[in-house]
Amino acid sequence: MNSTEQVDKVCLKRLKSILDTTGAIVIMPSGWRLWFDENMQPIDGDTQYLHRKLQEFGIHIEGKTPDLSTEEIRQKRIFSHVKAKEILAWLTIHTEVTHYVVLDDLNLHNEEI
Repeated sequence: MNSTEQVDKVCLKRLKSILDTTGAIVIMPSGWRLWFDENMQPIDGDTQYLHRKLQEFGIHIEGKTPDLSTEEIRQKRIFSHVKAKEILAWLTIHTEVTHYVVLDDLNLHNEEI
């Protein structure tokens, strides 16, 4: 399934409402982040589509978590095993962040998150 089949406009509207209400920012922890450059510009077709859809709703991705995956994790596609560590690593660097919410469809295998 490509990104054009995965982007739910209702969910984007809800996310935008949450961001507007709370003043929260979006940091991308998913595997999608690997397809954005350091300036959060998309580097392939599906990612360009996702980026356009986010922009349509006024959603800006402020940054991304570090990639702590190994070759084994990438081959087996078990990113959820390191995602919590990546989020915690980002939070360690960004000590100004005192409140956060993690939205994910995977079990993050970590009670701290």
